[in-house]
Amino acid sequence: MNLVYTARGVRAESLKLKRSLALSAALLVPLFPSFANFASALQSHIGRMPEDPAYLSMWSLYFRYSIKLWTIFAMPVVVALLSALLADVDYKGKGWKHLFAMGVPQSAVFAGKWFSLAGLSLVSTLVFASANLAGSLAAHYLRPDLGLDFPIPIGEAYGRPLLAWLLSLFMLSLHQWISLRWPGFLVSLAVGFAASVSNLFTISSYLFSSSYFSPWALPVQAYEDWRLPLALSLLGAALVYTAARREFIRRDIY
Repeated sequence: MNLVYTARGVRAESLKLKRSLALSAALLVPLFPSFANFASALQSHIGRMPEDPAYLSMWSLYFRYSIKLWTIFAMPVVVALLSALLADVDYKGKGWKHLFAMGVPQSAVFAGKWFSLAGLSLVSTLVFASANLAGSLAAHYLRPDLGLDFPIPIGEAYGRPLLAWLLSLFMLSLHQWISLRWPGFLVSLAVGFAASVSNLFTISSYLFSSSYFSPWALPVQAYEDWRLPLALSLLGAALVYTAARREFIRRDIY
């Protein structure tokens, strides 16, 4: 029965997306980091950094830089924005009171919110990967001197962003808890922007080797040894989900 209610909760959230900016944000925001990397490649060149392995092709370098830009700066802000928008739908117009009056268990409502946020984040990730691939193809034809020769590593173009999405589930669960705990956009967005800034300083410093202890820095590990960070992300997501659901059920939010 809980699975039935959870499925209904997900369906209800999908219908609410028609009245929310969340879907538009999920589709539009990922275009900016992919375009930024495309513009950078056209204006200069695809340089090899000292830490880049010598065997990486130009395609891999192109994808590597754009995916790092996505995971360091854009992804924390996207997740923060989406979680705030999904929660804001029910905070407006006493939506929680109407929702719970329908007899839907609060645990199913919470699950529906989480799966909707995870699904929107996945859509956003796929939009970024597709836009990034389109940008690399455009760069190939506009700047043949960049060395972007075929074949294209399609697996890397989509595999690394999808791995980063799995690594973001801990962060995603935290932001859902924040958005459901405090109404409005301010808290979730402030945390997301602060995380983007802290990612820049942490990842570019000697602390990078231990940056996987920050939920917001875990997605960056998609290009490192990602096995331990992935385990930490999934475990952290499960723990935060369980604790946040318990708090959501016990708290009078309407």
